[in-house]
Amino acid sequence: MSDEGSIAWRFFMKSNDLTQVTCRRCQKSLKFSGSTSGMIHHVRTVHTDELKTLQAENPDDFLRSQRANALSCENLNELLVLAMATGNVSFRFVNNRFFRKFVKELNPEYRLIGPDSIRRKLRKNCEQYIKETINELESLEKCFLSMDGWDGKYENVSLYALFVYFIDKKFRKKRVFLGIRSVSGKATAENVGDLITEILSNYKIKISSVIGAVCDGGSNLKSFLQKNNLYHLHCCAHSLALILKNLKLHGCPVRKMTAVYFVNDRRL
Repeated sequence: MSDEGSIAWRFFMKSNDLTQVTCRRCQKSLKFSGSTSGMIHHVRTVHTDELKTLQAENPDDFLRSQRANALSCENLNELLVLAMATGNVSFRFVNNRFFRKFVKELNPEYRLIGPDSIRRKLRKNCEQYIKETINELESLEKCFLSMDGWDGKYENVSLYALFVYFIDKKFRKKRVFLGIRSVSGKATAENVGDLITEILSNYKIKISSVIGAVCDGGSNLKSFLQKNNLYHLHCCAHSLALILKNLKLHGCPVRKMTAVYFVNDRRL
């Protein structure tokens, strides 16, 4: 934290070029890059008695400093969880001793959270996202879905993603991500259908409000749509990919830029 109200500034002063800070008590110099964490660590380990005296004399200032530090740690936790969730990295990586040393060097005051805390934070974020999205979908009367699936190499896992499209009360086009989930068992029409219905239920979307869906030509997805009397629109990007694939098989030269031009999201 770089807040000038931090208790650290009772002990330190900045250099003229703002690249260093010097302790007023012991003249210890530290590099400064905007964070007071190193200064606070120095005060707590070297000037313990003076800190206690200052805290007793100025309890309100100390409480404000504590709150600001807690908020800073919470922001760091949020960024760490997002990095782990989107970086294709095992949550156990936070237990790596070199990573822990790296974090400690950056900020001695930051207490690195563990894998279980990351999972709890993700669950909390998910619950909050669903709650906020349900409020956003209150104006939904009719909607269209888009869905796609990915099967593992040995068909031991199948993941399906789901989006919903609708027009809100202000006649604005809306696209909302509803989630990506693994199918329980094989990706049959029944199992995929159960998964889609469950996701819609989580957001309080009735199947009767769904007009149809955009997806590829997978038999399981088409069967689900037919069973519920829903329209099926074949995905333009998938159709184009098949065309390009066939052209390539026949030895026809196809410029990559042409494919990018037509698949551009704004042109679909």
